[in-house]
Amino acid sequence: MHPAKRVLTGMLASNPAPRTLSFSSLEQTTLTPQRSAHLSSFGTEPVAFAIGSMPLEVRFSSTRSAAEFAARYADLPAHAGPSVPPSALKLFVVERLGHVLFWVDSQWVWRWAGGPIESDLIGFFADAVLHHELARLTPAVDFHAAVLAVNGACAALTGVTTAGKTTTAVACVRAGLRLYSDERCILQEGRVVPFLRRLTLRAGGRAALRADEPVNSDFGARLASWEGHAEVAVLASRLFGKDSQGGVPLPLRWLFLMDGFGETPLVTPTSALAAAPAILRSFSSSETGLERVALFLRQLRDVDVYRLRLGRPAATANAIKEIMTGAAAARA
Repeated sequence: MHPAKRVLTGMLASNPAPRTLSFSSLEQTTLTPQRSAHLSSFGTEPVAFAIGSMPLEVRFSSTRSAAEFAARYADLPAHAGPSVPPSALKLFVVERLGHVLFWVDSQWVWRWAGGPIESDLIGFFADAVLHHELARLTPAVDFHAAVLAVNGACAALTGVTTAGKTTTAVACVRAGLRLYSDERCILQEGRVVPFLRRLTLRAGGRAALRADEPVNSDFGARLASWEGHAEVAVLASRLFGKDSQGGVPLPLRWLFLMDGFGETPLVTPTSALAAAPAILRSFSSSETGLERVALFLRQLRDVDVYRLRLGRPAATANAIKEIMTGAAAARA
């Protein structure tokens, strides 16, 4: 599979779009320098932020699409100062004549030719292309996972869609851990950087979280206020407050492979090799082939890997916290 399409496939698998999409309508093409310059002039709506040390700017032609995309990333730090640094990675998202074009350079352009699409889907594809370009043009690597932090180190929770990552991550924050991401584990120079995109809370996860909440808790009431909605998109800062999220780059020390549900959580040590099949499906980097596998294994050489059977969210969060704080080893 083409490396860009592999990343886009991983994004679709890890964060299903709210409509049925077909890759047959997403084509790779090129632009002449003159055409690129002309189309770039329509990118008048900038959204600027940073992922770790990497400044980013996404320039939209549509005010509505720009606003929807900015809302996804409102918890990430914006650029300081009036202008975007020259080192920023710039992605253009231009809607023209029934097509949507996504590009960083004119030799690597994606074109949506499937007719009009709504701004949330344009934002979804902008996300996917942005991740591909980060992997292609920078040394950063990332994979599909929720990330929590405590005591100067991070843990990644990875699993298939609907495995319970966001629900478990929310429960972990409620247990006192710090949220770095509920979607991607991004490593720059071997350390995890916060990736604070808007959370998507599904009805089943919200119900499980409510069952663990004390009667009349403010958090439980907030979850209850969304009853009747299949999915709710909310910023982590609105859900927990800004003091419970983000921070400086930290080493990755633990990896939990989410592996089903049971009455009680069960944590079992395993190996990085056991994690490889699951993670490599969404692992994005500038390397390909065996070099990509070797890079993945290098990233996990100092990481303790566990299989995690989920129980109730609060009990699962406590099991994860015990591992991360050393309480489980001390108790044993």
